[in-house]
Amino acid sequence: MSANKQVIGSIYNTEKMFLRIGEHLVTKHFKKSSDYLKRFDLERRSLLRLKQLDHVPDLVRVVEWDTTLHLSRLPGVSATSLTAENLIDLEKIVEQMLIAGVARHSMPIRDVLVDERGEVSLVDFERSTLRSFRWSPIWLIATKVTRYHFLKLVEHHQPQMLTADQCEQLRKAVAIRRYFLVFRKLRDFIRRR
Repeated sequence: MSANKQVIGSIYNTEKMFLRIGEHLVTKHFKKSSDYLKRFDLERRSLLRLKQLDHVPDLVRVVEWDTTLHLSRLPGVSATSLTAENLIDLEKIVEQMLIAGVARHSMPIRDVLVDERGEVSLVDFERSTLRSFRWSPIWLIATKVTRYHFLKLVEHHQPQMLTADQCEQLRKAVAIRRYFLVFRKLRDFIRRR
């Protein structure tokens, strides 16, 4: 979330988003910003693809003229740590999500909800890639990015769960990420000039 974030009770107000968490519904309003229409549309389309999945919000209502989504409220609170069981369940959700054609660009722990029974849910799909066709190069990269972020959660919370192959995948992904970070820094430098 943005540095200019205001949280009052069940209302989250940032530069780009206004979120109200009700008893049964979550209202998510995308404020006008450089990419708000794209983020609104991506979240809407992602949730439509995920409508058959448990442990992700249901899209209840779309107010296009106001860039507002009304979503079902899932039980639980944002996780601060994840057990081995949580991660096993989260991996199932991630794989179902990929089968449905939605890949996340990131997977911060704040987007993982855990309820009092230890059940896991996943929220916030505004930064996603949607599969256009099965062997799309962009889709293949996006699935690797999603799995990388899942493995980073495992590494941070339950590193003993990682297999030797997964450790090697993480090592390679970190090396590739560092390589491309140089280009991102160069791009950002050029944009500032």
